[in-house]
Amino acid sequence: MKSFSKGFTLIELLVVIAIIGLLSSVVLASLSTARGKGNDSAIKSQLSSIRAQAEIYRISNGSFNFSAPAAATTPVICGSQASTMFSDQKINDLIVAANTASGAGIVNSCMATQGASGVWAVAVTYKTDKTKAWCVDSSGNSKEMSTQTANNYTQITLDADMDLGVCEN
Repeated sequence: MKSFSKGFTLIELLVVIAIIGLLSSVVLASLSTARGKGNDSAIKSQLSSIRAQAEIYRISNGSFNFSAPAAATTPVICGSQASTMFSDQKINDLIVAANTASGAGIVNSCMATQGASGVWAVAVTYKTDKTKAWCVDSSGNSKEMSTQTANNYTQITLDADMDLGVCEN
């Protein structure tokens, strides 16, 4: 007499495990893409909030305070200018949050012009595509900028695309 045992064969178990592994890899790949797009949206949101904070700063202080020689028409490291809107804690926190969403290889730029009516712009590269950056400025622009080459943005190329405190490119 043959005895039959209840259960699954080793082949059946291996097939099921392989199918589960394949499905989980597809799901994880989709989640990774969605997470990157979410970070790009966070960058846009944080930088858009800077415009409102900058206006509050201007109203409270009478200007953006870009009259010091260090606040010339050359880009600066965000948050490095004392007594300007870029040193304001709330604005700096928004820039830091955008940088965090951008991830490793952060390239950002803050630019301002001198004078009481100074203009400003802030740009941060995307997390998903370092050849693109989101830029906001005091004239109301919120736009995507792209490098003119296939290379990733560097500090020099991003600074060059922000002309005199305006999102150019």
